[in-house]
Amino acid sequence: MPTIFIDNKPYEVKEGQNVLHAAVSHGLNLPYFCWHPALGSAGACRQCAVQHFKDEADTAGRMVMSCMTPASEGSRFSIEHPTCKSFRADVIEWMMTNHPHDCPVCDEGGECHLQDMTLMTGHNKRNYRFPKRTFKNQDLGPFIHHEMNRCITCYRCTRYYQDVAGGDDLHSFSSSNKVYFGRFEDGMLQSEFSGNLVEVCPTGVFTDKTFRANYVRKWDLQTAPSICQQCSLGCNISPGERLGSLRRVQNRFHPEVNGYFLCDKGRFGHRFVNRDPLPILASQNLPLPLVGEGSLVGIGSPLASLEANFALRELVGVDNFFDGHTSAQHLLLQRIMEILAQYPETASQLDIRQADFILVLGEDLTVTAPMLALSIRQNIYALKQKDAASKGIPEWNDIAVRNAERDLPDCLYLVDDAVTKLDSLASQKMGLDFEKISEWIPRLRAANNPVIIAGTSLESKALIDLSKELKDMAPKAKLCYVLPASNSFGLTLMQPKALTALPDNAHAIVVEQSLPEDVLQKFAHLTVIDYLPSETSAKANMAYGCASFAETTGTLVNHEGRVQRFYSVFERREKRPESWRILRDLGGFVWDNVDALCADLIKQFPIFVPFFKQAHGAEFKIKGEKIARQTSEFSGRTAIHTKISMHEPAPQADPDSPFAYSMEGYHGDMPPDLAASYWKPGWNSLQAFNSMPHTTSGFKVKVGGL
Repeated sequence: MPTIFIDNKPYEVKEGQNVLHAAVSHGLNLPYFCWHPALGSAGACRQCAVQHFKDEADTAGRMVMSCMTPASEGSRFSIEHPTCKSFRADVIEWMMTNHPHDCPVCDEGGECHLQDMTLMTGHNKRNYRFPKRTFKNQDLGPFIHHEMNRCITCYRCTRYYQDVAGGDDLHSFSSSNKVYFGRFEDGMLQSEFSGNLVEVCPTGVFTDKTFRANYVRKWDLQTAPSICQQCSLGCNISPGERLGSLRRVQNRFHPEVNGYFLCDKGRFGHRFVNRDPLPILASQNLPLPLVGEGSLVGIGSPLASLEANFALRELVGVDNFFDGHTSAQHLLLQRIMEILAQYPETASQLDIRQADFILVLGEDLTVTAPMLALSIRQNIYALKQKDAASKGIPEWNDIAVRNAERDLPDCLYLVDDAVTKLDSLASQKMGLDFEKISEWIPRLRAANNPVIIAGTSLESKALIDLSKELKDMAPKAKLCYVLPASNSFGLTLMQPKALTALPDNAHAIVVEQSLPEDVLQKFAHLTVIDYLPSETSAKANMAYGCASFAETTGTLVNHEGRVQRFYSVFERREKRPESWRILRDLGGFVWDNVDALCADLIKQFPIFVPFFKQAHGAEFKIKGEKIARQTSEFSGRTAIHTKISMHEPAPQADPDSPFAYSMEGYHGDMPPDLAASYWKPGWNSLQAFNSMPHTTSGFKVKVGGL
């Protein structure tokens, strides 16, 4: 690793980094705007100026932009040199010339990168006395709010939207000394990944419109690490709650899963938590009336946690535990498990971002697993970076890479009869023609990091079998299967029976899902446990309202077999029981908390032992404290409850996790799977994660070990 010197102190840096990335990774306070670890450097904002010295004897040096300067062995720089400090302060002052004085009312206030950098450079007085340049804002649809007057022209938005997300309806329009970032005309942004503009923009130009409608300051949100429930990919998220409602969802960085981004479905699709739920029905001390009156069956759910499905399986017995997937999906999942038992090495999103050959068999990924589609888009750009590197251009030099590499890399091959949004990136595309597909086999075999993607959306066994045949011929290829729901993998590992084997006139317990009418007609008695009312719950003899995912601690297994835990974000004053607790009460089990249930779970499914050995249970503490879900600046906790009592109630207890529903508790560094937000002194925005170490979390199960 090269060693560079910054203000006469040596730092070991990663090979190929620029000086800015190296400095920020070591926690140094060096301001920047246009650089982003996923976008590279553009050299547009001039904010990251440092002094560069040719050797130890050089005391004058010359000013360079650190984002455009390689961190080469022995090179010497200064962040604190008066020349570059003065220059950075001047740049901020220029940027703030037209920036509105609206921090107290800006949605970004308190977590604004511009706010942080302005304070860091010491700019605290505006000398400009003339009218500010102003713009007309646009209506960009129901998710993104536009406030163009706050723009500092860093170009991050268009670089992300066009180069990473593949959007073509957000542009920069310039005339004279004005640059405008927006659409040609008002209208909803068309990209499925437009929500990332909220986090990519370093100011408040693009903000979350759904959050704006129920706004609260960042420090007043209660958060906990969680997993997206919208598809089978298991992206890491950080939901925020205030006053019993889920206000927003942000990306939570995971290097092997979603990286720096989320899809719009994952970011904006969790507001069902705020809808009117099913009423709570007392389940404690209620005898189970169904036992002895006929067959008692349980329908497990691919949307429910491992814990809920295990509790149901224990209640009804192994022989009466059925799969909530459709019959076709059940058969496909069984086939996928057979294949993964032979080839357990599955591809993560990171593997797709680094692959040199990607074959997609029949899946419209933008619809069924959007973040896989974004990973492919990121892969295409990464291949351009590698090609540029072979010509001596640093991979982080974004503008130079884009100017040097305009041809589409030969990487993506599609088998699909329908039109998809990835078609324009494909080297070749065809329908399901085995003879023609065989022509791609030499290319597949020659690749160093090939990935074969298939899935269950078309309910085609032929495509799943084809993926296996191709894997047989290309040993280096990794398989990636898109599954129907967030815990399809986990439910299938519990070996449920297919719905076609359901007995007639059964007494059924259905957990957290809806079933088609032809299945419901088989039941003589129906008990439903769910969060929201549905057509299924409307036909139930008994319907128990349970907690949503945001009020539950549980475990999911994603499409690659990665076991991950999500934690309860909040509890209502009238606590809603988790579905596994309702099943516990109905079955008379004695699990005091989720750890006790999981202790029984791993006895029957030892495949999960490695995960639960490393998972942080309810007894985990740091320095003798539970981890605080609330920030140390959390305000109004006494006033919030005045309609109930003038006395501040004690925080609700959480027997299932190492977190406390309180601002009291541990606030320092913690394991990555327990970090719900990023902060360090002087860095209140999400950019704080750039100076923190990132390690993987979760554990991949090997199906062959079941």
